[in-house]
Amino acid sequence: MSYRWGRFDGSLMDDKRWQYLESHIDAKLTPEEMAEGWHWCCEFDYLLVGPGMQEQEYCLCFDEPNIAL
Repeated sequence: MSYRWGRFDGSLMDDKRWQYLESHIDAKLTPEEMAEGWHWCCEFDYLLVGPGMQEQEYCLCFDEPNIAL
């Protein structure tokens, strides 16, 4: 599933990378991607969420300590 084209609001993540991470269970985020706020969000059934995504506005993962994955 892809609903973004190109880069995500200036992020290092692009659509191809997002699709790869979403479709490969063994794929890992880089330290740079994690620093930007990318994570598999428990609020959205572990969808890969990050900067520039509408879901990021409603994500509560970082509001509670030790919840972000």
